Amino acid sequence: MKIICHNLWISFFVTKSYREFTDQVIAKKVDKNIDLDKDKNGIYYYCIWGKDSLTQENKFSVTFSSDYDENSISFLVWDKLFILSTGAELFFIDSNSMEIKCLFAFFTPLIGLHITKDNNLVVLEELSCKILSCEGKIIKEYQFKDTIEDFYLKEDCLNITIADEEVAIKII
Repeated sequence: MKIICHNLWISFFVTKSYREFTDQVIAKKVDKNIDLDKDKNGIYYYCIWGKDSLTQENKFSVTFSSDYDENSISFLVWDKLFILSTGAELFFIDSNSMEIKCLFAFFTPLIGLHITKDNNLVVLEELSCKILSCEGKIIKEYQFKDTIEDFYLKEDCLNITIADEEVAIKII
């Protein structure tokens, strides 16, 4: 399956072998690259590639290591940003310069990401919810005493159930 977003074919490679990782990454020439983890001390080694969806020309790569498996990794293309969750951190990466615009640490596991109608990002963790601007500024932040049991979106409102209590968060 090919995942194409904004004329970019997004693919990734993950391994537990640093040698296999370096062989794969070195073999592919890219216009732009960012290495988010100089120490490479995670259990898993990741590379995310973006190729032109028509010509298959390599356009960018993002490399990092993480202690989290691929089910905990998220990559979102948002306007001129790449949003990457490595399991422990959330990176805002400028897609033109491939520089980190901002970084957020997770204190609890990430549940999901959602872009709102007014172009903000909802970051839902097990014990918190943040609404962020594309500059990485926190617009709203909510902390919960217990973990989220259930949630759903309805009419621009995120409804969250926490220990028999329902919390409604307006996301626009």
